[in-house]
Amino acid sequence: MIVERVKRYLRLLVGVRRGWLVYHGTRVYFPQGSCAAQSILLSGTYEYAIQAILMSASRDGAHIFDVGANIGVSAIPLLGRKNSCHVVSIEASPSVLPFLEKTHSKSPHRKRWEIVSKAATERYGENVSFTVHQSGGDVFDGIKHTGRMDFAANITVPTTTIDAEWELRHRPEVSLIKVDTEGAEIGVLKGSLKCISACRPTIITEWCPKNFIAYGNSPEQMWNLAKELDYDVFAIPSMAPILTSKVLPSLLELQENLLLISR
Repeated sequence: MIVERVKRYLRLLVGVRRGWLVYHGTRVYFPQGSCAAQSILLSGTYEYAIQAILMSASRDGAHIFDVGANIGVSAIPLLGRKNSCHVVSIEASPSVLPFLEKTHSKSPHRKRWEIVSKAATERYGENVSFTVHQSGGDVFDGIKHTGRMDFAANITVPTTTIDAEWELRHRPEVSLIKVDTEGAEIGVLKGSLKCISACRPTIITEWCPKNFIAYGNSPEQMWNLAKELDYDVFAIPSMAPILTSKVLPSLLELQENLLLISR
């Protein structure tokens, strides 16, 4: 046990110093303090349950939208194991974009991987204020300051929608949408209605009450949107079906990632 702990610590120390790690055969570059990188260096993976569901829900030959891509650790395993899937990673944060783009440029799968350096929202072609946090807080960067990390600065970023990106790519089959945008998830899905209606993709998304508050939204609104889209909602990682919105306050105290599957 002690030997294993020492090995994990040494992996973390070496990885942090050099600023990159190898994940599913791809060299991944990351900023100082990256939570995702530290998790991989210590445990060998990041959000294992979510990654397993992403893998099972994606289909060879189909497109995948990875919204709030961070340093690319959701996209990379998919590209490595699904030989003909095409991933579109959408990320606006200047804290991680240079590292994501460097990883992409050196990836053996870059021909099937696109980076869109914009914020996905409900509306295309606008400029919005975007909150950037202190070093190590990049996973909390987003359009609104949610108060979960120390505030650093606001910048202006361009917006896009999944529907717009889908149209630009001539309406390909989409098997999966992953959305982790620190509270902006409802807007992202509202900007995806054409794609969702046509393709009925599996959706994995975060429902964090603290983040939703900053946007004037609530988990119940996300629940209502799922029902309007005719999707069932399941808890991750238990895969238990969520049959009523009344259970959401208790459930979201324990876990914040939920799976939406078309009926």
